[in-house]
Amino acid sequence: MMRRTLKKLIRARRLARDKDREVRYRPSDQEFTWLARSTAAIDDFLEACQIDIGKYGSLKASVRTAAKKHLSLGIPPQEQQTERLQVVINAVLHAHPWLSSYERNWPAMLYLHRYLKTRTRMKMFVQKTQPPPYRRKQSSSRLSSPALSNAEALASDRMVTPPPPERPPNIPAPDHGVGKDAVRQFLQLASPSLEVYVDAFIMLGIRDQASLQGFLSWPPNARVQWLNEENGILRMSRLEVGSFLLHCENTARRSVMQG
Repeated sequence: MMRRTLKKLIRARRLARDKDREVRYRPSDQEFTWLARSTAAIDDFLEACQIDIGKYGSLKASVRTAAKKHLSLGIPPQEQQTERLQVVINAVLHAHPWLSSYERNWPAMLYLHRYLKTRTRMKMFVQKTQPPPYRRKQSSSRLSSPALSNAEALASDRMVTPPPPERPPNIPAPDHGVGKDAVRQFLQLASPSLEVYVDAFIMLGIRDQASLQGFLSWPPNARVQWLNEENGILRMSRLEVGSFLLHCENTARRSVMQG
């Protein structure tokens, strides 16, 4: 269904082009909403709208920078303040004047919506993968003894402290001082190693153990869509893309089997 819808949109633009009609018009509200929610790569659609993919990659970097400065990431676009969204678009338009030839600067707004939805999904998955806070249960005997000595209280606390949860294989335990190490070690374990991309992953939001685990809990098609959109920044080769996706899939599968 998703592929058919995207092909239909592409076909309509190419038909307009073949008839020497305008192809840069803004998608309808329904089409815009679908494109913003879709996890499919939309490069072919953008090219059919006469958008240079190289320029669009640069635009996406500008959108991310402005969004991080002016918006609350992890909140979907419909819940953001309209004025703040426009501040982001104005900043991007200033850096990319070619946007003015597109009605309401829709290429920038479309990517902003896709970016915010991706960050919202990441936040939700991270929250879902966090263990619930441990709450120590008090025994009836403890409740009936209001005056435990300090030594008894400390001993009791030690007895009820739970063991640390098991970590999924190939994902290092978090280092709150240097969360970057968790991402680096994960990338090192790919074949071939992808350690060279660690700074780019940090910039794109996968910066520590929690965000890495959240990303690995995404459905495979969501990870593919994220990589399709962000590879303009990462610039992985096809071999590296395959290595990364396979490494993610294997690690996620082992985590489920051991969970």
